Amino acid sequence: MPPDADKQQIKDVLVYPHPYNPNDGMLRIRYTLTKRAKEVNLKIYSVSYRLVKEIKLSDDVYAGVKTAEIPASRLKTFACGTYYFVIRDDSGAVSKTDKLIIIKK
Repeated sequence: MPPDADKQQIKDVLVYPHPYNPNDGMLRIRYTLTKRAKEVNLKIYSVSYRLVKEIKLSDDVYAGVKTAEIPASRLKTFACGTYYFVIRDDSGAVSKTDKLIIIKK
């Protein structure tokens, strides 16, 4: 993937472990950027598409495959259930909407 791609894309998003239990440790999100970005954020929405949390994944990142780690403390307040999320960068590029399932034991 060339760092000078014409258009920024955020693709190949993979969340693990999935389903996620905040009591078991960090949530990891792997994604691919086609161009350099100054900032990358994760936006998490309820099933009624209400923004419930925004988390900065990284600052000033180069093109390529990235893995972000989100501490469990940032997600412990979430109830069990299904949430939707997107990854967005400073240029306005957005990943496809994906699901995050949270299960607490």
